[in-house]
Amino acid sequence: MTLLDFTAPFGHYSPATVTPDGTIWVSAQLPMGSGISAHSPVPRQTRAVDAVFAEVFGERRPARTVLQVGGLHHGFRVAADAVSWRTP
Repeated sequence: MTLLDFTAPFGHYSPATVTPDGTIWVSAQLPMGSGISAHSPVPRQTRAVDAVFAEVFGERRPARTVLQVGGLHHGFRVAADAVSWRTP
């Protein structure tokens, strides 16, 4: 699963937005796919997020937040967001 493979959002939001200056804002993404479910242990959900970030961004490391919280959509326990920039 990569950033380009995402399915339609479950809610009324954009999973990511790119501003005219090339700033990329990625909203809190759930670690879905690749055998990960809401019932997967938190460390496994976190590793799934890390794997996708590594695949998409390679050696570049955008600012990001990974949260372990209760009450996320669909029962997930981990979500990640990121801010990055690309050359227009």
